[in-house]
Amino acid sequence: MGFLDGSKTAPPTTVTVDTNSSPNPAFINWKRQDQLILHALLASLTEVVIPLIAYVESSSDAWSRLDRIFSKRSQSHIIHFKYKLSSRKCGTLPISNFLLQIKTISDELSTLGAPLTDVDILIYCMRGLSPAYKKVIAALRTRNNPIPFEELYDKKIDHETYLHDSDQPAAPIFPTVQYTAATSIHLNSMSTSSRSSRRNIYVASQNSQTPTSTAGLLPTPSHQS
Repeated sequence: MGFLDGSKTAPPTTVTVDTNSSPNPAFINWKRQDQLILHALLASLTEVVIPLIAYVESSSDAWSRLDRIFSKRSQSHIIHFKYKLSSRKCGTLPISNFLLQIKTISDELSTLGAPLTDVDILIYCMRGLSPAYKKVIAALRTRNNPIPFEELYDKKIDHETYLHDSDQPAAPIFPTVQYTAATSIHLNSMSTSSRSSRRNIYVASQNSQTPTSTAGLLPTPSHQS
């Protein structure tokens, strides 16, 4: 970084020995190194940005100009990302997706030179979670040391799995066996009653068709002389 921030300044271009000036080997080496850094910097930029620093002579000049161009933009990006964090809600998202969104934004802020601490990430995560996670949140608040993101991720995933399993309805008990047994008993009862009724009707019918021989009821044949 010494070339970029200007702390490694250029040595004199010439040296004088016995009143004779000659090119300074140290400057030649410095210039060569500086130009290599400048070319590497230009190669990393987009075509839109390159014209903004096309005519600079040193890597330090290029870096300073880029810093002036993007410093204000970086601040606006930082504000934008922090606003996204503060307004991010888990809602119906899987907890893994929500936490990864928080981590992605955190990484963007680190790139912009505004990294978040573990406490910051924890606060943004807690603000975006639903009341279903209040027990986990309460436990995290009482920790002496801030929880790293990886451990936070594992705990939230475990709790989401627990909530999912708790919400599963119990397997319904269908009264098929009881219904079948009751129906069978009822049908058997009806069948027995029906057979008994038919038997009674049959017996009554047979009795009505059998002739009776009760004495005194038939006329006595008369005898003619």
